[in-house]
Amino acid sequence: SIMHGNRDFLIGKRLAAYVPELSDLKADLAEAYPDIRFDTLTTHAVWDAVPMAGRRFPLIVFSHGMNTMRVFYTTLVQDLASDGFVVAAVDHPFWTIASAFPNGGGQRLADGMAVRDQLTSEQIDGFMEDGIRAMAVDQGFVATRLAAADGRFSTIIDPARIGVMGHSMGGIDRKSVV
Repeated sequence: SIMHGNRDFLIGKRLAAYVPELSDLKADLAEAYPDIRFDTLTTHAVWDAVPMAGRRFPLIVFSHGMNTMRVFYTTLVQDLASDGFVVAAVDHPFWTIASAFPNGGGQRLADGMAVRDQLTSEQIDGFMEDGIRAMAVDQGFVATRLAAADGRFSTIIDPARIGVMGHSMGGIDRKSVV
């Protein structure tokens, strides 16, 4: 998810879904969170909002914590965007509850969280160390791609002002992001 703050664009527009890939992830979310009806949650975001002309904004790449997903941080991401940041919230496969890829593939609950439940404590520690490094690589990749001169967001991202942040596991290795 990419969010940026052009509040004027919200007037009269249909708001984005809280979980854009809900049709692909509904079964996994229902299994992990049976009491939450994700189809009833709303955002204050609009798909393909037109950026404010003539300005460049700092980019923040945000990573979720273990066993969560980017949409759980929608309020935080929206708040940062409303303060003038472009925010790219990333789902990290096998560390998120489930994820859907644009090509139709994805990672299911049983492939991520459920597999980790079968590991020993020592195996989980090693797995987490690898996962933290992988998250840092993902963050660097996203930041580089979004700020690239030929990228879709290159006209609104200030390449001199890029940062990363995350919750718990998603923020541990931020200093290693290249």
